[in-house]
Amino acid sequence: MKITWCGHSAFLIASDNGLVRLLFDPYIPGSWNGALKYAPIRETCDAVFVSHRHDGHFGYNTINGNRALIRGYGKFWVQNVHVTGVKTWHDSSNGQERGENTAFGFQLDNINLAHMGDIGHTLDDQQLEELGDIDVLMVPCGGRSTVDAKSAFGIVQQLRPRVVLPMHYKTEGLDADLDGVDAFAELFPQVESISASLELTADSLPEETTLMVMTPKY
Repeated sequence: MKITWCGHSAFLIASDNGLVRLLFDPYIPGSWNGALKYAPIRETCDAVFVSHRHDGHFGYNTINGNRALIRGYGKFWVQNVHVTGVKTWHDSSNGQERGENTAFGFQLDNINLAHMGDIGHTLDDQQLEELGDIDVLMVPCGGRSTVDAKSAFGIVQQLRPRVVLPMHYKTEGLDADLDGVDAFAELFPQVESISASLELTADSLPEETTLMVMTPKY
């Protein structure tokens, strides 16, 4: 499969044969009074998955083409890919501060992936069971409005993925009150800096959990 970090929390996941293209949490360019400086996402996809209705994650209408909008909890099928939406919270007080959030888990090309959206807490037993075994984890780490580095690493320890892709942290394209990725990266013995796109197969997954810090495409 090919994974592309568009920027912020937006990831495009494409199957090895190119027949399945799933886009998660596309941002609205210029959000937060211009603080979100990433360029418009120019990708086609079969479906757009949205964890919650905030401008940094709900850019469905900015994506061109014939694509489905999927949000909320439950079981979904897209191009014969089974996706589970798991109910979580945008904060650590059961949504009392910032409301609900959906984490999405799915399998593609024999790899299990999870996109955690703007989760604000570590996982309980039911959420862990619904997500199941995870090989590739996309998790926020910038704090303030999501989990910070320490709590994000707690989620990593719970799920034990082989690959961790950080998101929702301060970069040159996001002039917001968030932490950068460094505090999160310091918690991993294995860290790699890579380009905007990553190609993975089930056989190529690293043996030890590895943080892969990507370069945003847009």
